[in-house]
Amino acid sequence: MIRSIALVIDLQRTLTQAQSLFDNYQQCIADIKRPPRGVSYGDMLFAYATIQGLNPPKIVESGRAHGQSTLILSRCFPQTPIISVECDPDQPDEAIALKRLQDHKNVDCRYGDARNVLPQIVSEMDVVLIDGPKIFRALKLVYKLLKNNHPSVIFLHDCVPGTAFRSYIEEHIPWTFFADDPEFLDQYKHLDKDQPLPQPSLGCIAPRPNFPGFKDLLSIQVTRRLDILRTRKSR
Repeated sequence: MIRSIALVIDLQRTLTQAQSLFDNYQQCIADIKRPPRGVSYGDMLFAYATIQGLNPPKIVESGRAHGQSTLILSRCFPQTPIISVECDPDQPDEAIALKRLQDHKNVDCRYGDARNVLPQIVSEMDVVLIDGPKIFRALKLVYKLLKNNHPSVIFLHDCVPGTAFRSYIEEHIPWTFFADDPEFLDQYKHLDKDQPLPQPSLGCIAPRPNFPGFKDLLSIQVTRRLDILRTRKSR
């Protein structure tokens, strides 16, 4: 089942589905205002178009902030259970997020370190969206979920072009495709034209047979440690 799903999750499928789903997406987000910080509308159209048709048992999200991605996912997939995990219940954004999501009955807001919580709750064929932890910590979690939990697809935030993080993904997971693909941006950049936030930077990672293997797991461990050392030296 995982192999057949993986074969159909690619950029071309997402582009095709985005065209057919665009009018419905605009209706879903029509009254949703974008907060000062949060995911772009383009990123979420990219996710919506990719997820549509996969029929996941649930969608698991880590990193809630103002609940923007959670709210849009809830609107786009009202019949799908959504578990949203935030690390700190006392962070200032949480009250805003809970108020925005209070009427969305398919959303279950939880708390904890996603690195510990997600491996416990993600099941086979779920969709996962990670916006916390960040960068190589996030990618280490991706590898763990792909190896042990077998989601149908994982979305990863902050895949900014030109960064070491993006370069690593492109080299080591070359089938990953991104919401900043020129063809996707050309068609949908107008969604965020009046927003001060960056253009889409969401990456989509579909499972592949025998990935990650031992060398992949070793590589991400080493890369994560080197990233920690670089961060310490830059302080």
